[in-house]
Amino acid sequence: MAMEIKPVYLFYGEETYLIARDLKIFRQYFSQRDCEIEEFDAVKDSLADILTAASMDPLFGSERLIIVSNSPWFAPSKGQSGTDKTNKTGENEKIKEERSAIEDYCSSPNENVCLVFTAPTAARTLKTVKAIMSVGKVREYKKPKEWELPAYLRQYLNKGRRRIGANTLDLLITIGGDDLGSLINECDKLILYTEGKDTVSEQDVLTVVSQGAAANMFQLSDALGNRDAAIVGGLVGSILGEMKPWEYMKLFGYITNYFRMLLRIKALSAEGCSESQIAKTTKINPYRIKLGIPASKKYTTEELIEALRLMAEVDYKMKSGQEDFAQSFPVALMAIAASF
Repeated sequence: MAMEIKPVYLFYGEETYLIARDLKIFRQYFSQRDCEIEEFDAVKDSLADILTAASMDPLFGSERLIIVSNSPWFAPSKGQSGTDKTNKTGENEKIKEERSAIEDYCSSPNENVCLVFTAPTAARTLKTVKAIMSVGKVREYKKPKEWELPAYLRQYLNKGRRRIGANTLDLLITIGGDDLGSLINECDKLILYTEGKDTVSEQDVLTVVSQGAAANMFQLSDALGNRDAAIVGGLVGSILGEMKPWEYMKLFGYITNYFRMLLRIKALSAEGCSESQIAKTTKINPYRIKLGIPASKKYTTEELIEALRLMAEVDYKMKSGQEDFAQSFPVALMAIAASF
């Protein structure tokens, strides 16, 4: 079945996996029709060359696909929150001229060419973006919310003829992180690993999923939940050894939020809330709630408050330059895992 192809498209947004997926569909469609495919990178290639190529008719009267990556022309004007007005310091004249060139092209696009721009961000209020919308399509690709991931991954695994239970799916997201492209990659590995089986188990996930930063942090929080000081000490040293200093705050935030979660679980449990009610109220991954309930029972409310105080102290020492994070953070975690 033939696709309805517009002369100009703009794909933009944070979810690069979905953009890459749709570009793959376009490439396959044009390849199957023996059409030319040309790709440009706006970082290296000039807009003049791109629009010249788009204006030329394809050889032998066929259609042509042109893909332009890293497009800088659609981002909001600085200081204007997406408006198309010149700010006080003056907008980059080159960008303004190039935007006008795109608008001119859109006023009379080559109907034999499909021109697809991709960009990390775009402002729909820009005249240039509106020009594309008038003759083609503008699509935003937002990162899925955590609660949207299970349905997407379940559908993907079903296409690979694999079933997955709710708890196993929650485990996959918990240790695999929230990047859709990375999670899809893990699903591909799970499909290969479970050849001959129709169901993915929790053990399959634990065996296959990459032991990256998210998985290591999950293991560290699990060890803290069990108050296993020996494992905590080994894990935090290993994680810090693999991290760059600018990545420390991600680890700090994850562990601090873990103690906040335990404190909230403890309070809701005291009110008589069930596991499912806590997950619904907090909007936290159900698997984390499942593991967090027994962990919260190993700490008193006072101990969890003290844990958060110690985390705040680590943050203060680091930002004030009093102590290096790689030194103070492990000491604080060891104190928390042990009995105060």
